[in-house]
Amino acid sequence: LAIAIENARLFEDSERRVRSLAALNKMGQAISSTLDLEPLLEQIYKQICQVMDAADFYIALYDEGSQEVSFPFAVEKGQRQDWEPMQGGKSLTEHIIQTRQPLFLPDQVLDGARKLGIEPVGEPALSWVGVPMIAGEKCIGVIAVQNYEKPRIHTQEDLNLLETIATQVATAIQNARLFQETRQSAEEMRLLYDLGVALSE
Repeated sequence: LAIAIENARLFEDSERRVRSLAALNKMGQAISSTLDLEPLLEQIYKQICQVMDAADFYIALYDEGSQEVSFPFAVEKGQRQDWEPMQGGKSLTEHIIQTRQPLFLPDQVLDGARKLGIEPVGEPALSWVGVPMIAGEKCIGVIAVQNYEKPRIHTQEDLNLLETIATQVATAIQNARLFQETRQSAEEMRLLYDLGVALSE
């Protein structure tokens, strides 16, 4: 019986590794095929869902100049959310941005946050995993997976995989943001040019 249980565990671990590698491979393809931020974030979420429970998930982006944290992609209980940006507060997300270190709270999330001097706002998660996205020398944001219904649903393997994903996608997200900003600046310049032409006439 013990051998059968061990074989089943090994088979499950092997299947998980195959799913993880497949997800990372598809993510790599998505990264190389788009500079649009929204499709990129959707693809990241889709692949993460293949390998772990991500019904409660978000990607936060940090603007160093304004010190604002925005949430271009957030999901709660499987539904897309539109969260307001935050600035200058104390949160698990901002803690990761400041320390540039991952945070793994598989249970006792509220107690774990309070030990860090953080008082979470809103419904407290029962399991929480977050990792920084580092591009060059800068932390540009955080990828986090949480669960409001079950503690210990996330594992050390989930944390390790999220770190690998964050490393893979950080530069791609940074490039997509820069592309978006450049495109917006070009559009603003075109509008100013058109306005100048109209005024001169």
